[in-house]
This record gives sequence, C-alpha cells and structure tokens, in this order.
Amino acid sequence: MRYNEPSDSSVKRLRLSTAQTLVLRAEAAETIALQQYDLALQSETSAIFKQRVKSALSSEKRAKAFFEKAGPRSRPRLLRAQAVEAFLSSWLSRGRNDRKRALEHTWNLAKKALQSFHAAEEFREYADTYNLLSFAVASSIEFEGNQRLRRKKLGEAAEHGRRAVAIWRSIGDKTELTKALIRASIFLDGLADETSSKILRVDNRRESRRMWKEGMKVSRNVALHEITHPLAGYQSLDPKENLKVCEEALEIVRPTKDNFAIGRLNEFLAKHNFYAAESSGGGDPVAATRIHVKALHYAEASADFYDIINYTSPIAGVLWIHSPYCQHFSALARYESDPDRCALLEEKSLRCIPELLRSAREKGSPRVRFYALYTSYNVESAAAAKEKTRKRQRRLFQRALSHRMETDPLVSRVFARISWNRAVAIRGLADLQSRLANVENDRKKKNRLLSQAIRNQLLAIRVAIAYVRQLEASGDHFNTEGIARLFVGYGDLLSRIEPVGDNNVRKAARAYSTGAEWNEKIPRYDRSAACYWKSAQAYDQIQAHTIAAEYFTRASQAYAQFGRRVPSLRHLARDYSSYLKAWTKIELARSFHAKQQFERAAKSYRQAAELHKSTKRWNLLDQYYQAWSKLEFAEALSRKGRFRAAVKAFGDAGGKLAESKILIKNQLSPNSRPEERAILEKLANSSIDSYCKARANLEEAMFAESQEDYHRSFEKFGLASEVFQETSTLSESAQENREASFLSSLCKAWQLASKAELENSTKPLQMAVSVFERAIRLSPNEKSLKLASGHKAFSEGLITSRIFAKTLDPSLHEEAAKHLQLSRKFYLEAGFNTAAHHATARRLLLDASSLLGNARNAKDPNVKIELYDLANAKLLESSMEFKRAKQNIRRAQVKQILQETTSETKAPLRITDTLTALTYSSTNAAVYTYAQGNEKSFGLERFEQADIEVKTANVGRLMGSKRDVELELEISNIGKQSIKLLRLDDVFPEGSEAVEIPDSWKAQGQSVINGSRVIAPAETEKLKFVLRQKEEGLLIIRPTLVFSDEGGAASERPVASVIVPTSTIFDFLVSSFVKDNATRLRPDMCGWKSKMEIVKDLKIPRSHVYGERRYGRAFGKQLDSLVRASLVEYRIFPKERGRGGNITRVRIQLENENVREYIQELTSEKVPVEKPILAS
Repeated sequence: MRYNEPSDSSVKRLRLSTAQTLVLRAEAAETIALQQYDLALQSETSAIFKQRVKSALSSEKRAKAFFEKAGPRSRPRLLRAQAVEAFLSSWLSRGRNDRKRALEHTWNLAKKALQSFHAAEEFREYADTYNLLSFAVASSIEFEGNQRLRRKKLGEAAEHGRRAVAIWRSIGDKTELTKALIRASIFLDGLADETSSKILRVDNRRESRRMWKEGMKVSRNVALHEITHPLAGYQSLDPKENLKVCEEALEIVRPTKDNFAIGRLNEFLAKHNFYAAESSGGGDPVAATRIHVKALHYAEASADFYDIINYTSPIAGVLWIHSPYCQHFSALARYESDPDRCALLEEKSLRCIPELLRSAREKGSPRVRFYALYTSYNVESAAAAKEKTRKRQRRLFQRALSHRMETDPLVSRVFARISWNRAVAIRGLADLQSRLANVENDRKKKNRLLSQAIRNQLLAIRVAIAYVRQLEASGDHFNTEGIARLFVGYGDLLSRIEPVGDNNVRKAARAYSTGAEWNEKIPRYDRSAACYWKSAQAYDQIQAHTIAAEYFTRASQAYAQFGRRVPSLRHLARDYSSYLKAWTKIELARSFHAKQQFERAAKSYRQAAELHKSTKRWNLLDQYYQAWSKLEFAEALSRKGRFRAAVKAFGDAGGKLAESKILIKNQLSPNSRPEERAILEKLANSSIDSYCKARANLEEAMFAESQEDYHRSFEKFGLASEVFQETSTLSESAQENREASFLSSLCKAWQLASKAELENSTKPLQMAVSVFERAIRLSPNEKSLKLASGHKAFSEGLITSRIFAKTLDPSLHEEAAKHLQLSRKFYLEAGFNTAAHHATARRLLLDASSLLGNARNAKDPNVKIELYDLANAKLLESSMEFKRAKQNIRRAQVKQILQETTSETKAPLRITDTLTALTYSSTNAAVYTYAQGNEKSFGLERFEQADIEVKTANVGRLMGSKRDVELELEISNIGKQSIKLLRLDDVFPEGSEAVEIPDSWKAQGQSVINGSRVIAPAETEKLKFVLRQKEEGLLIIRPTLVFSDEGGAASERPVASVIVPTSTIFDFLVSSFVKDNATRLRPDMCGWKSKMEIVKDLKIPRSHVYGERRYGRAFGKQLDSLVRASLVEYRIFPKERGRGGNITRVRIQLENENVREYIQELTSEKVPVEKPILAS
C-alpha cells in the first residue's frame, strides 16, 4: 500500500512533539541531577560525596544532550545545563585554582543563559536560573583575589538579582521571592564594601538592608536558611544578635543534613562567639575563656562538615576554621591570670604559626593568606614585647617584620585602595618597625627603622582619613578613635628619632594636637586632654613657651569637660585640670623670663604656686614655685640696678627653695610612679638654691664695684665664682652644670677686672679676656654666647682705651672704638640693653677724649672751638648713656668734666680728667640668668600606661546597726589598656569580720581575692562590702588594691584611708570637742563631758557608762572599751560639786593619731595637741 507524502504541517507537528519530548526528558534528567546534588551535600563521608556528585554530573550531561537535540529554541536551557555541569564539576576540583576556574566558567555560562531567557521573555525561567546559580557566582567572588573583578561580578549579580526579585514579586511565590531578596541583598552589601564612590556605597547599602528586612518579613525561616549562602550579607553590629540569629538558623538547617549549610553556620557561630568573647572579656575573663573554647569547637565542627564536601573556606577575618589554633591560644593567653599558664599558651600560639601559614598557602585565597600572615606577625610581635631574652626578642621581631612584609603584595589585592583595613595593615608595619627599633642597639639602624615607621604611619593616616571622608556617617566613633590613635602614634614616633631636632618636635606637637581634635569628635575628653598635654610638652621642649601655654590651657579645659561627663572621676579630672592650668602659668612665666620681663614672670609663678596648692597630688610643689616667684623678683631688682635689695631677695629665694627641697624629699613615696619619682628627685637635688647663694654674692660684688670698692668686689666676685663652680660640680643636671660653669667663668673674669683697678694694670684685663673666651666655649645657648662675646669685646675695648689714654695714638682710638661698638652689638643681640648703654657711653667718652686731644693740637682757633663743641656734645651724650647704664659714678665724673670752664687755659685740665675717666675699667656685669625649665610636668604617664583611680563612693554605718559598716569603692581604669583586678588587701582590719562581699570575690584573711575581673579602659567597677567590728570604737580601713596589666605585671595602689566610728558615745564626744573648739576655748578645756551628761544627752542606759564599783570597774562596758583602745581619755576634776568635790570627765584622746585624723576629716582643720594642764 502506497502512503501519501506527509503535509508540511504534519511534519512540523511531529518535529515539535519530538522537541517537547526531548525537553521534558532533559528537564527530568536535570531534576534528577539536582536531587542527586542535594543528596551529595547530605553525605556522611567524602567518598560518598564524590560518588553522588559524579552521579549528578552524569545526569546533568544527559540533560545537556537532550537539550542539544531539542534544537535552537532550547538554547537558554542548554546554556543553563552547561552552567550546572560546570558548577558540579567545581566540587570535584583538586585545587583552589581549578575550582576557581570552574566557578568562573559557571558564571559566564549562567550570564548567557540569563540573557537568553530575558530575550526570549521566559521570565520565570530567568528567575529560576538566578536562584539556582547565584551560589556559584558568590563562591567565585569569595575566591577572587582581584578587586576589580570582584566589583564587576558583584555588580552583575546584583543587577540580575534586582530583576529576579521583580519577577518573583509578580509571580507571588514567597519562598523563591525570599531567596532572591536575600541573595540580591548579599551582592549589594558586598558591592557597597568594594566601591570607592561614597554615593554608590550609601545607596547600595541602603538597598541591601531594605531587601534583607523585606526577605525576613516575607519568610523568616527561608531567610535564615539563606544566611548560609556564600558572601553572607547584612548582619547586625551586635554580636549577641548575630549569635541568636545564627543559632536559630542552625536549628532550621540541621534537619536538612546539608553539610555546606551546617558547616557555614558553624563557621559563623565560631566567629560570632569569638567576637562575643572579646567584647565580654573585660567583664569576666573566665566567661570569655569559656566562650573562646566554645568558638573553637564550632570552628572544628565546621571544618569537619567542609571536609566531607571537599570545601575550603575562603572566609578569614578571625579564627580561620582550617587552622584556628594560633589565634585561639593567643586569645586565651590574654585572659589568663597565671603568668606560667599565660606563657605556655603564648608558646603554643607561636608553635601553631607554621601550620597556619602552610595551610593558608596551600588552600587559602588571598584573603586567607593575608589573615594567616597578619595573625602570625601579631602573635610574634606580642610575644617579642614580653620576651626577656634580648636575642630571642630580636629574632621574634624580625620574623614578625618578615611576615608583615609578605602581606604587602596581598594588601592591594585584598583591600580597596581607600579602605580602613588597608590603613590598619600599613599601621601594623609601622608598629613592627617601631618595636624592632626598640631592641636595636645601633643608632643608625634604629633611626632608619624609625624613619621607615614614620613614613608608613603617615601613609596609614592619609588612607584612613580618605576612607573616613567617604563614610556615610561623619560621626563614626570607631574610625574617629582609630584616626586619633594614628596621629598620637605618629607623634610618638617623631619624638623617638635621635637627635629629635626642633623640626620633628614641632611635627610631633602638631600630630598630638590633631589627635586631640579627633578625640573631641567622639567625644573622649580624657584622651584629647592627654594629646593636648603631649603637644604642650613638645612645644616646651623647644622653648616655644607661649604656644605650650595655649595647649596646656586646652588640656586643662578638656579635663574639666571629662569630669563633667564622668562623675565618678570628677575629683581626679578637677585635680588634673588645676595642675595643667598651673602649667599654663609656668609656661607664661618662662616666656616672660626669656623676654627678661621678670616681674611678670614672678606673678605667673605665684599664680602657678596657688594652683598647685589647690590640688591633692601636686600640692607639695606649692612652696617650690613660690620660691621661683621670689627668684624672679630678685632678678627684676638686679636688672634695675637695685643691688642691695637684690641681695636680700636672692637670699630669701634661696632659703625658700632649700625648704621646698626638704619638703619634696620628705614626701617622696616608695610607691611613686617612676617618672614622677625621677622628676621629684631631680627637683629635690636641684642646685637652684646654690645659684641663689652665688647670685647674692654677685649682687654684692656689683654693688661694691658701683661704689668703687674694688677690694670688696674682688672678694665677692671670687666667692660667687667659687659657689658657681661648686654648683657645677655637684649638679646632676647637664643644663645646670653648663650654666653654672659659664657663670663661674664670668665671675672669674669680673674678679680680674676688679684686680686691674686695684693694680692699675691692663695685665689682669688681658687675663679676663682669656677667661671670657673660655666662657664663650661654655655658653649653654645662643644668648649666653652673645653675652660672653660682648664682655670679651668690652674688655678688649677697655684695654685699648687705657693704652690710648697714655699715648693718644689715633689708630688705638679706632681699635678701641671698634671693640666697644662690637660689644654694644653683642649686648643688644643678647637682650642686655643696660650693658649696651654702658658700652656706648664708653665709646662716646673715648671719642670725646680724641676730640679734646685734636682740639689741643689745632692751630686754627675756629677749628679748635668747633672741636671743643663736638667734644662737649660727645661728653653730654656719654653722660646720658652712663645714666641709662645705671653707672652713676661714671656719669658724675663726666658731668664734672662738662662743668669745667671751656676756656683754652683749662683745656689741658679737661683732657687730663677725660683721659683719667677713660682709664677706669669698671665691670660691665651684665648677668646671664638660669634658663628655667629643667622640670617637666608629670602625671600623664597614668593615662598612657595601665593605671587605676580608686574612690570611696560611700562609707558609713548601716541603718539600725551600730557595728556594721558599709564600704563602697569605685575603681576606674584611667589607662590605655585593660587591667585585671587581683586582690584587695587589708580591707578587713583586725577586730573586724566580713559580712558581705561582692560576687566573684573570695575572702582570704584580711583581704579579698578575685584574679579574673578585667576592667576595660574608661570603665568603672563598683565593689560593695559590709564589715562588722567586734567591739565598738573606731574602724580604720586602709586597703591596698593589687592589679595587673595586659602583660601580667602586677602593681598596687593604696586606697585613701577610711575612719568610721562604730560607737555612739565616741560620736558624742567628738561632736562635743568640735563644738567647744569652734568657740575658741583652750584646747585642754575642749570636749570634756561627765558620765551623767553622756547618759542624759544620748538617752542610753547608765550601765553603758557607769561601771560596777564592786567589781572594780570605773566605766561601763561600752565606754570602757573606748578607754582601753586609747580612743577616750578621762580626768578627775577637783573642787567640783558632788561627792567628795571631785568629778570624772571623759573626752576623745587627742594624742591618738587616728582620732586626730578623723577630726581633721570632719573639720578640715588641724587639731591642736596639747598636754592638759589639769592634774588627774
């Protein structure tokens, strides 16, 4: 039978039917492949996983073959099948690079499939494909080390995600919509991290958070499951909230047995627990250690799940799960109170470094390799800082620096050019170079390392500031605080270069002040105050006293602000504010001193003394600065030429300084901090009182010289020289040593000048010139060099003037005038105007002598008259200059010459008188004064190191109890590092017992111990105790707090003593004494009360006061215990009304030091101690 040819439509229907069948078969095969893939993720072993992935891959290849046969219309599905095939192949890759290439191939095919579906308007397939293959692009981004490619992939994935969200929203499938929302959110959040545009970053972050919140709202369970997606998106900044979300997600995911999802959540829990431990470590080190161990368990579990599916985590940051032990042991060491166990943990951490680096190099992405190197050099650097063996310390620092240098090529790959992490990485290099410089003995190598550190620190500052300027919120506390620390570190590095140089000091000062301004933005006024303080100290170092005063003022104001913000430290802040205000006055005084405005300097020192007196810690320096005020006043008198008054003033200043030195020595405590003790010892051993003694002799010498008593001036100049020389020998200060030697040389030269007058010879003056040359070599600064040069030139002028007076040689006149003019120039440059006037007067007198000599020899009468007139003018000018120079005798001599007749017959007499005046070689004793400023401000070290401030917040008897006392202490960490409270000694004095102690503290004898409580910087811990005194009386508590810093070094701080009466009788007697004393009764008559007065006023039983005579007891039990404790004394007053005319009265025992201290606390007045005049 012959069949007709099929029609075209029949053929077309047949082909279509065949293509649809192939598509259906392909989709069935693809569904099987995906199910096998899901089953593979649930495998129990790695072998089973690989087998199941291979099965899935085989099914996907069949699906691909069917799609290929189905024709062109199935091309989008074929591309998707090829992408799925490439994705499945990635799980079987042997190395990281193979896996990365497979994932990139997957995404390239997925993009083509998405574009094809979109072009064909198969929107549901488009959205399905996005949800299916977004995992691949996210994984590819995690493995990508090139920032530009990461940003490109993130942008592409985010754009496709937006389309998928719109499609699923229109379809109404909540599950798939939630998946698309969360995944798009993840890509947008990652894109915000990578972009350098502030506007785009803000927009992407906002859109990401909106999608995240919408997804959580549509289906919370699905959204929580999506947390496991690679590139986990927006998370809360609160570690506790992150932990809660991840734990909830783990409960949802665990039934699925998905090894990747469970492994990813365990990884997140490891990291979030690590962060939680770090954030809670300050409160409870034991709890922090427990959380760190929990984090390690999560990390180990995550690694186990990943091992099954042949997956290496590309997530670093903290606790890389494939080698977590290095960072884990390092973290545990920070919370370990036992030094031996701490050292063991640190050593374990060091030994884990090789394995961490090996694993990271073999398996890790660039981020992981950076993490491994970063962790390694931080652990090595921290261990080196504690290492006591110099050789091993240097080796550890060098290893750390080597590992840090390895991170350089990774930084640009891992972090954006402008990013906070890049700034931190660069700062880490600077820190390592700085630490290595600390252990370097060779000065050139040390300075080279410091110079490199300075350059890197400055680069870190520039990157950090550029990053912060791009932030959405200008007040980001974390970044602002970090930049402040960078500036402070930069200033510290500049200060360590040797020699530091004025230029570096100025840069350091500006860095500190900039750091202060950044701290004020937070605001952290305690840190800004410390920065301003450092800036002021730097300016003081280069003698920029006016600017230093400005920054001390700012520091004072910052501490005042700090006290207002932190009430628990208000008293400390007030003390520091007053102290730095005092230093403002000191710097102003030094500025006035340098300008030779001595009276203004005296006033500023007096104000500084008053401010010191108002402080608790620095009040012992009140007398010292009062003495400096007197010394400045003495300098003012000397400059005015009031030599006799200056002698007394220098004597008074010297006496006051000697007294202040004794006071400082007596109040030096063994518990003083090293820097404070060093400065106070320097003040106590200062030679400034010897300077005053020498200056008094010098003033006497100058007064004697002004009276032409050259014998006395010779003796006093010599004595002053000896005292200055002795001061130079004994002084411990290099500056004082040089200044004293310089002044000794000046006095020796002036002594020779006096000798020249006594012997009427130029030979001693020539010797004086040699001594002045020695003084020039000893000059401590530029001003003193100019002064000594002026004295030398002046002496040379006097010598030549003497010879000219004998010979009238014109060439000698020119030479002498040249020397005197040069001395005037040097005196003016040194700031000694009076001495310059003296030199000018001498030169004018010399010129007058020359003119008179020329007039005498002139033949022409007109010329003679003209020369006489010129000579008179010179003499008149000389007289005025001698007046300005306070040389009254010389002025009188010149005026007498002027009063002589101008007739020609008297000319020879005038010439003789002028030449005689010219030969007098009076001393031009312009005195160099000590350059004040040897001492430095101290107290800043408390905020730079580990230190605490302890305040008694509350103390007193409990309501309804006579012997129970409540004591509340506030312990504030005022340093830059966390401190660990170890114990509180002597909190329970003898005769008392503990009733209540704080949680986690344990009573041990008279102390309480803890060893685990850590207080973070700027935090305050309150401790509350209840004590019970066994017998009524005076409870005296003088506790000492022992704590350790982050390095384990223990320190102790005595707490201000607390005195609490636990007896109503004692309270009554104290009140009686205070009332009587306030009425100005004689001390021996104050406070006496009879036993009956006590009973009536207190309304207490007689048995508390009166004893049983039959048992030989004079007093009742309560009063007797006070008498036996020497807290109360009794006297029998005769001739009183009553039985036998005698009456027994009692009062507080004033000879008891504790009683006196308690009364002084109540009244703020010193209690007089006098023996009673009444007989007992």
